[in-house]
Amino acid sequence: MFEREYRREMDQVKLSQVELDRLVNAMAEEKRRHKRGNLGVRVLLTAAAVFLLTASALALSPTLRSQLTQVLGNFGPYSQRIEAGTAADQGYEVQVLSAVTDQYRLKLYVQVRDLTGQRMTDGEIRLVCRIGRETQTLTTHGRCVGYDPDSHTALFEVSEFWEEASGLEEELTLEVISMWPRYYSFGGEPLPLEEVTGRTLDCMTLENGQVVVAPGQTPAPLEDFEWAELSSMGFAEDGTFQVLFRLAEGADPEESDILADILVDGEPPCRHLGDINYTLDGRTYVGVSYENISPADLGHFTRATAGGDVVMGRKTKGDWALSFRVDNLPVREYVLSGLTDQYQLPCKLTLTPLGAMLTGDYEAGWRGMHPFSLILEDGSRLEEVYIRHGCMTPGKESVLGNWDFGQFLDLDQAVGLELGSWYISLSGEDTGTVYPVEGREAWEQGMMAP
Repeated sequence: MFEREYRREMDQVKLSQVELDRLVNAMAEEKRRHKRGNLGVRVLLTAAAVFLLTASALALSPTLRSQLTQVLGNFGPYSQRIEAGTAADQGYEVQVLSAVTDQYRLKLYVQVRDLTGQRMTDGEIRLVCRIGRETQTLTTHGRCVGYDPDSHTALFEVSEFWEEASGLEEELTLEVISMWPRYYSFGGEPLPLEEVTGRTLDCMTLENGQVVVAPGQTPAPLEDFEWAELSSMGFAEDGTFQVLFRLAEGADPEESDILADILVDGEPPCRHLGDINYTLDGRTYVGVSYENISPADLGHFTRATAGGDVVMGRKTKGDWALSFRVDNLPVREYVLSGLTDQYQLPCKLTLTPLGAMLTGDYEAGWRGMHPFSLILEDGSRLEEVYIRHGCMTPGKESVLGNWDFGQFLDLDQAVGLELGSWYISLSGEDTGTVYPVEGREAWEQGMMAP
């Protein structure tokens, strides 16, 4: 079946020389890496070829085609083309282009086209969606990874995981809940402190009785963010320390918000009045005030930055739903045992081509923040990981560590995992055994009893 589909698609596509070279290299690499045949013909005949079909044969602009190829990276040879048609509503058209999936994790690549050509003017777009399978539905968001200004089309990556394994084939449903163009976010923007003194700034009282600093007293641009600026920063009449920002003209006052992140001698001060949000002379001002910052603290700021969201577009809700089948790559599960330290061990490590997950009793504790280094057969290491949330529930099996990989993992190549002070063997007679990293060599030589 796969060979017939492959030949039918290839008859309709003319590949460039660069794409042909990439296909040949991908197939040669798979043949070398899978001599033992675990993925075998399935990867060789479908995944490497389907990646190029995804990048070439779909109705993508050259800009989006290049962006899709780039964002897939070395996951590309394992992507599968999705044929689910399109869903159009409220002037937006949604199409699922391709997917990289295993029994626990998925990466979907979704194209959204603004049929009006007037709302999506750049790649700063927020997409909220649901991913459904037979036993579970997840609400998540799509990350915009590409944008074509000529066609007003955006490319999104939707990345998620399931706590329970699926079969090697399953049907998924993508339901887009809302799209929100021109949604600008920033963080870690340094605040200029040189204009801040111990004097009391001019103030005004809002209709709700809140005392706020008047705008325009310490104006300064935010260096790397054009959709807001610092307006006033200093002490108000009620003794609070306030940071006030002016938003760009046309910003949504209900949805936009900017907060200051201030540390005094390494400690966060208590927020007192809550957020500031008011409109004056047609411009929106937002900010925050602090109760226990005094003029004596000004020389003790160890951090003063700003971050938040400024929304210039309008959210659109609609009905975009698509169903499609996927072939999931297999995973490996390791039952863990051994004696490492005073801590209780997790019960199981699940290793997939796209990530890893530790599960066990709540009392074993969260391990997600520990340094993660996967050791491969050739001596190299996979260390580019992105920490995902866990699920810690007393009395129930918990997710104690959860990582997405920044590159595709050939499961046959994994021989060991260093996780903080632990070494977990992933091959040989001691597969699944957990050792302390310190003293492991002596243990293996029989000088320590497991």
